[in-house]
Amino acid sequence: MLGNPAEAMREFAQVSAEGRERPEGLVTLWEIHAQSKQWAEAVGAADRLIAQMRDKPDGYIKRAYALHELKRSQEAWDTLEPVWERFNDNWLIPYNLACYAAQLGREQEAVKWYRKALRVGDERELQEMALSDPDLQPIRPKIEKMAKG
Repeated sequence: MLGNPAEAMREFAQVSAEGRERPEGLVTLWEIHAQSKQWAEAVGAADRLIAQMRDKPDGYIKRAYALHELKRSQEAWDTLEPVWERFNDNWLIPYNLACYAAQLGREQEAVKWYRKALRVGDERELQEMALSDPDLQPIRPKIEKMAKG
């Protein structure tokens, strides 16, 4: 896409209708909508991805992210929390749940999910990311304390 979503959409439109609705096509479509900040359209692409790939976390993560960008963080939470057990080896799910909980004012819950993310993902990488993530600002002092050990 090289940072030009309009050009990417023109290229994408040349793909067959069947190809656009395949998982790879839907991921590309989601990325184009995300680049364009067309979050409602991104939710639609993610919904179609979920319908085709219920056994993969990608569609759920993308749907939740787009909902969060639409300031619908409770719906984002409601998308990811029920699938955590199925995809409990994916660090991005508990990390995003921590972000959504923090933004919803549920700080204790945010810390709990952040700790789960640390157990699944690369601790140093996640701490670095979390310390600059605006969504985790409400729990930043706790993240800093955890980083110091």
